[in-house]
Amino acid sequence: MSISVSQSGLSSKNIQAMYTAKNAAVAQPKETVNQDLKNNTTDADTVQISSEAQQLLAARSSKREPGTLKIGDNLITWTMEKGVIHLDNDKDLRNAIREDINNAEKIADQIRSDYRMEYNKRLDISSDSLTWEIIGHIYPGQLARALKKVDFLIPDVISEGLDEVIERTKKIDMGESGKDGNRIVWDAIADLPNWVQDTVKKALD
Repeated sequence: MSISVSQSGLSSKNIQAMYTAKNAAVAQPKETVNQDLKNNTTDADTVQISSEAQQLLAARSSKREPGTLKIGDNLITWTMEKGVIHLDNDKDLRNAIREDINNAEKIADQIRSDYRMEYNKRLDISSDSLTWEIIGHIYPGQLARALKKVDFLIPDVISEGLDEVIERTKKIDMGESGKDGNRIVWDAIADLPNWVQDTVKKALD
């Protein structure tokens, strides 16, 4: 916008008023933007880490942050430490397994993958063993009954120990052999012929 002072019929007072109006029109958006920026700016010096967050950071070396796996609308979570997985036995886990029993294997595979990335070594628990431990905690009674149908193929360690090792807990603690006395039961189920495992899964699904 240019204004010529040589235009006829304009007094010095009118020219001054026009310049004032121009400057106000140009300046207003800039002032508004600056004010908006000021209102949305956070002073970095005032940001503090809560004591709870500090504790979590301090504990990071021994207790890892939860792993996660999204299955449909369900968020599966777990924590890891060397040789042991603590899987949250909540409604999301139960929903995911009841929607599709094969989701237990997906969770087991993701846990093993995360463990390898976290510790740069493989978890000494097979995917099948983890899968059956997860299923066993979701379907404790049903699994025992399903296995009874193929009892002639079931090792004694399974039929005798299954009811004792399945507990309804908020977390499913899944450890390697040296850290989980029940590992032998889930390993034994995982060693059953594939057709037997598939038959049991179908009976539960």
